[in-house]
Amino acid sequence: MMTEDMAIRAGKKVPDTHEEMAIVNCDHMDCDAAFSIVHHSGYGDMARAKRQVTHVKGILHDEHVRPEFKDHFKSYDLEDVD
Repeated sequence: MMTEDMAIRAGKKVPDTHEEMAIVNCDHMDCDAAFSIVHHSGYGDMARAKRQVTHVKGILHDEHVRPEFKDHFKSYDLEDVD
């Protein structure tokens, strides 16, 4: 079950109960990962989504510095990011 706020890998279907608020691209060289910030329909907040974009960019960057890094996850729970 999807929580209210998520970052999901671009290309995955956004559930009918959610709306896309923003797109986040990984800034690491040679990484083409992109994620959609989605909020539950009717509860979308562009200011919150912008803060979540910054948070997700940090996650994506930090994952690349870990030696065991292979690929980004398919989704990230943003429920606690405000």
